[in-house]
Amino acid sequence: MLASGRQVRVPPPPNQTDTAAEIRQLQALASQRNPTALDQIAFWDTSAPAYRWNEITINTALKNNLPSNLAWRALALVHVAIYDSTIAAWAAKYTYRRPRPSEVDASLRTAIPNPQSPSYPSEHAVAAGAASTVLAYLFPDDAKLFADKANEAVRSRLVAGVQYPSDMAAGLEL
Repeated sequence: MLASGRQVRVPPPPNQTDTAAEIRQLQALASQRNPTALDQIAFWDTSAPAYRWNEITINTALKNNLPSNLAWRALALVHVAIYDSTIAAWAAKYTYRRPRPSEVDASLRTAIPNPQSPSYPSEHAVAAGAASTVLAYLFPDDAKLFADKANEAVRSRLVAGVQYPSDMAAGLEL
């Protein structure tokens, strides 16, 4: 476990030129929003970033008929990974204070309200990366499923227009 969120660092967010290019990518994704994309956004935006990963962990434990003590252990390991990576993400968020994409370019319409926090790195990507990695270790036969779920979670934030691709990459790296 981390003693401090500053133990693990991400590099600074991209410069203004790269940020402008990322906003163009987000505008292209926003133009592709359809009912299926909006359903995915709503699914992954429900509650805190760890919420769906709790559900996935519990369902995987049940599917694998784990005894309760091992199921609780799996859930605890996923929680510790998400917690530590989230602490590191929030330390970076308030170090860099990167504004949300639509705060930089008001023409970008978001599918959900902007969170009231800096954009970089993404706490949703952090949770997805941490949970999917631990789950893949615990349940290697389902590793691809967990990686696919992490990519789905990341893509939902991009299509929603509330985070940059580099936010997601930094979050997954954490």
